[in-house]
Amino acid sequence: MRKETNIKDAWLSALGEAICERRLHINMTQQELADLSGVHRTYVSDIERGTRNVTVTTANKISLALEIATSKLFSIADKKVKMLVESRGSQRS
Repeated sequence: MRKETNIKDAWLSALGEAICERRLHINMTQQELADLSGVHRTYVSDIERGTRNVTVTTANKISLALEIATSKLFSIADKKVKMLVESRGSQRS
């Protein structure tokens, strides 16, 4: 995960990673995900890189295209951020 300056950036990055990992797991291209979810391919790329603050509606469209619950994607992102925060805390000790 790239270095984030705050929790919001970390969470967006983690959500993007979760989406990318799921997309690759099911052998889907960004273009296929864009077509199935109704968002532009460059927007999918921005989301996966954590540079877009995706709406819940868009996250839901993407999760439906990826055949995974939106709550599951959010849970994966939460776990990634928790691990990042814990690792930063242990580095300071």
